[in-house]
Amino acid sequence: MKNKSLFFLGLLTVLVTGCFSNAKPSTKSDFSSDTKTSDSSGSSSSALEKTATIDIYASNDIHGIVMEDTSDYRCGVGKFATYFKEKGEQPNTLLLDQGDTWQGSIYSNYNHGGLITDVMNYIHFDARTVGNHDFDWGVDYVKTNTAKSYNGYTTPVLAGNVYDYNFDTKVIGTTQQSDIGTKSVTYTLDNGLKVGILGCIGQDQITSISSNYTMDIAFTNHIDFIKEEATHLKIDEKCDVVICSIHTGQDDVRGNDLKDYVDLVLCGHTHRRESSNEGSLYYVQSAAYTKSFGHITLTFDRDAKDVVDTKVEYIYGNTISNNVTTIDSGVQGIINSYLEELEGQGNQVVANNVTSAFSRYEYAENLMAKAIFDAAVSEGYNDICLSFLNEARNDLPSQRWTYSDLYEAFPFDNKVYIATITGEEFLNEIVNWNYIYRNPSFTSNLIDPCGTYKIAVIDFIYLHTNSNRYYNFFPTTGGTSTTTLTKTYREILKDWLVANQYNSGKALNPSNYETSSWSHDRTVFTSI
Repeated sequence: MKNKSLFFLGLLTVLVTGCFSNAKPSTKSDFSSDTKTSDSSGSSSSALEKTATIDIYASNDIHGIVMEDTSDYRCGVGKFATYFKEKGEQPNTLLLDQGDTWQGSIYSNYNHGGLITDVMNYIHFDARTVGNHDFDWGVDYVKTNTAKSYNGYTTPVLAGNVYDYNFDTKVIGTTQQSDIGTKSVTYTLDNGLKVGILGCIGQDQITSISSNYTMDIAFTNHIDFIKEEATHLKIDEKCDVVICSIHTGQDDVRGNDLKDYVDLVLCGHTHRRESSNEGSLYYVQSAAYTKSFGHITLTFDRDAKDVVDTKVEYIYGNTISNNVTTIDSGVQGIINSYLEELEGQGNQVVANNVTSAFSRYEYAENLMAKAIFDAAVSEGYNDICLSFLNEARNDLPSQRWTYSDLYEAFPFDNKVYIATITGEEFLNEIVNWNYIYRNPSFTSNLIDPCGTYKIAVIDFIYLHTNSNRYYNFFPTTGGTSTTTLTKTYREILKDWLVANQYNSGKALNPSNYETSSWSHDRTVFTSI
């Protein structure tokens, strides 16, 4: 059995950082020197051997997948956590997550990530890195989950390059946001190796978050942070091995001479199952949605003072589903306690005669555009030209939809703005991409670049900013409207389906929502 010795610097540190550390703070790391020891006293025999190994089990982009679905290769949080808990109890083993942990299903969104945070704390994850979708409900929810503990344990959260920011002046401050996450954590393993884990998010991930949730934070250059913090861990903390946990794809970190700084890079965000290397340095990502996980074994040579071998394997969700026959009782208890709060809302039937699947990139989005338009009209905005949104996350199946299915396709809590845009913005933005439903009374295809047009548009698009934090989709009018519809777009679709009796046998046919139809064709608009 693997035990952990927990150290605290004192109440002052707890109050300053805004989270409860399970490790002894150093000058630059909120968490450090957490010792993982075996049950026996003294050093293990492996500490005297020339080489020592470290086993890392890595997850990324879980996206709130609580329920098992073997038809889609998802083992779900219950079985994944049971498997990881067993592995994490072995000596010289680390459990690490690369972010986008909560957002994506009704079973996680409903509690803003509380369920999965409790599970990770229960099984003693050694570190979790923030992802862009972890900010989808705002910074306060991130801080709340960062500070959560379960049975006295808090998983260290890594957010080393998240700093304070002034959106009006576009100036990045000098305060690293330690109540969101720390820069790094260190552990001394049973084999005597000291391991440092630094964590950050890709700098440009700020553009993947609705800007109304990130007005006060910024992500600094992740490569600069990795090199600086790795140097601190190697030189000041005297770590034998340094691992980088980052929420961004491999293409954003490769080619930056990181071999001189870190011994392994764990990635996320792009949902790819991929492993590549630059010499002896490996970059690993393990897909998403509990479909697979990474198992990386590092071999450290004490004489060479370096990692001399890296082995990468993937553990597939269906393999875990087949091998884990009983979910750990503690994990199941956490899941059950949260599901009781839902009271079956996820199983609410919202359509039960869907003639064929509404695939993403056309039918699902066009259906949503129609529902948004009707909702805007019902709230008195019958003068809008059209509704406008971006792509869905998943297809909607044939035959029957539950509210949980809507969460899978549209997991984000997007608000709908009523905004007046310029004709130039109309031509540059709406004509070129995404999905619309056109007001039947808006009959002209000719757009005046100097005119103005009222639309219903989801917040992510309307408030979108570029990496320099300027509104770039609607550069003239972005952020000027404060008028929103009453409900989120997913709630709008649920209510629309029920109001139109699609939950009572009325046929719902995707052929009525083709992009080529007059109501959804955005390509016909041209400048006068």
